[in-house]
Amino acid sequence: MNLLYSFLHFLVKITLPLYYRRVHVSGIENLPNDKPVLLAVNHQNAFLDAVLVVYQLNRQAYFLARSDVFKNRVVGKILRKLNIVPIYRSQDGTGVKNNGEVFNWCYHTLSENKWVLIFPEGTCEPQQHMHPLKKGMARIALGAVEKYPDLDLQIVPVGLNYSEHMGFRSDVWIDYGTPISVRDIALSDKGSGEKINALTAAVEFELRKVVLHHEMEGYAEAAEAMRHNIAALRPQSGRTLVDIKKSALSSEKSFSAKPNFWRELFSFPLLLVHRPLYFAIDAMAAKLTGMDAFFPSVKYGLCALLFPFYWLFLSLFLTYMLQVPTLLVFPIWLLFPVSLWAGLKIKKV
Repeated sequence: MNLLYSFLHFLVKITLPLYYRRVHVSGIENLPNDKPVLLAVNHQNAFLDAVLVVYQLNRQAYFLARSDVFKNRVVGKILRKLNIVPIYRSQDGTGVKNNGEVFNWCYHTLSENKWVLIFPEGTCEPQQHMHPLKKGMARIALGAVEKYPDLDLQIVPVGLNYSEHMGFRSDVWIDYGTPISVRDIALSDKGSGEKINALTAAVEFELRKVVLHHEMEGYAEAAEAMRHNIAALRPQSGRTLVDIKKSALSSEKSFSAKPNFWRELFSFPLLLVHRPLYFAIDAMAAKLTGMDAFFPSVKYGLCALLFPFYWLFLSLFLTYMLQVPTLLVFPIWLLFPVSLWAGLKIKKV
C-alpha cells in the first residue's frame, strides 16, 4: 500500500469540496472494477485533472506525466512516490528514447489489473477546447494486449469540464464514459496502423460526447455564451453541457449573481479569518506559475497543504491567549474548516 498516496487522497476528499463550489460526477458505475483500465482523460488543468479523476475512485491509480516536470531530482522522487511515471515527448527537450521502457512499465502495470491514467491529447491548455488525440495511448493499449493476449484491457474515456479554469469556487464536471474493449480491435484482421487509428478514433468519439468544445475562432464569445447557459440551466453532466452547446440554447438570465446583503453580512466574520492566507497563496501561486496552465493546480495544492497548518497555528494561538487546556487544541482546530465551509455555504460562492 502506498501510504503517501492514501494520505493525499484522503486530503483531496476533504479539500476539493471546499475549493470547488460543485463537483458533478457521473458514469462512475461504468468503471469495471475487476479488469485493468486505461483512463483516457482530456487535459485542461494540469495536475488538477488527475486529482479530479481519482477523487471518488475506490482504488489507487497510476499516472503518466510529461517528463520535464521530473527534471528536479527531489520533485521527481516525490512524483514517483505518488505513482507518477514520466512519458517522454520531443517538445519537452528530453527526447523519446526512454519511452520503450515506459511502455513496458505500462504493459506490466496493466497486466496486474491496475489502472493507468493518460492524457491522450498530449498537451494541456486551460480552455473549453479538445485537441485531436495522439496515437501513444493506442500504442500502449494494443502493445499491452499483444504482450499479454489474455488481458481484457478496457479504455474508459473520462471527460473533464470546468466552468472557470482559473477561478476559485467554480463548478467542475467529471464524466466516466463507456468502456472500450481493446481486445475487440486488437484481435481484428486490420493492420497495425489501422488498429491504432481505429482505437484512437473510438476513444476520441466517446470523449467528444462528454467534453465541451469551442473552436478557437470566436472562442471568447462562445465561452461567454456557455457561461450564461450554465448559470441558467444548471447542467449536471458533461454530456448535458455538450447537448446544450449542440442545441444552441440561450437564456435572458444573467450568469452573474447579484450579491445578497444578508449573506455577505453573515458570511463575512466566518470567512475573514481565512482570507489572509488565501490571498497570500493566490499571490504565491501567480508568482510561481506566471498565471499559466499550472496556476490552478499550484493554488489548490498550496491551499490543501498550508491551510491545515494555518488552522493549527490559529488554534494554538487561541489556546495560549485564552489559557485553555491543551486538550482543546484539536476541537478548536476543527472549528476553522467548519467555519470556512459554513461561510462559503452562506455566501453561496
